[in-house]
Amino acid sequence: MKVGLDTICFSSWKLDAMGLLQKTIDYSLEGLQLGSQLFMNKPAEYTDEFLAKLHAHDLYVELTGSGVNPRDSGKTVDQMVESYEKRVAARLDE
Repeated sequence: MKVGLDTICFSSWKLDAMGLLQKTIDYSLEGLQLGSQLFMNKPAEYTDEFLAKLHAHDLYVELTGSGVNPRDSGKTVDQMVESYEKRVAARLDE
């Protein structure tokens, strides 16, 4: 089991994904859960920087939101996994 930051509890902080990641590091937690909307309309470099810092500290991230939640997206779990497998494979090939 791992212990992380459930960022929905800290929405009053008004932090972006990088700020929430820094709080996770500051509190010596093992990862964080955050909404996928925090990455919407952000340049690819923002996501790359987030992932680099996440990996540098060996942390996990759990994304929430309609783009990653079968209940909210109207897709099956298999469809969601297939979509993410393609995206992850494409990133690994870069």
